[in-house]
Amino acid sequence: MSEGAEPTVAEVKRYYDYWTEGEVSDANCFDVFPIYLLAEVGDGDGNKGVALILRTGYAFTEIETWLEGVFATREEAMDWMLSQGRCVRAG
Repeated sequence: MSEGAEPTVAEVKRYYDYWTEGEVSDANCFDVFPIYLLAEVGDGDGNKGVALILRTGYAFTEIETWLEGVFATREEAMDWMLSQGRCVRAG
């Protein structure tokens, strides 16, 4: 990536799993949590977009992860999340 390569979906998920494990430790644990991730994605044909990945669950039982959609821009992904009541815009 230091040379400009984009992460693969598997790499994004692996990092996200690593990050979540650190956040859901005994010191940081809470019962139910939603997490939203925006990741820039692309394919070999030069098509690009912003993937909206949602994750929710219980820290000690099960965490579900799914791709909500791919949007043209980060702003479109955020607007969709706002329209669905999934987040609020600060400031």
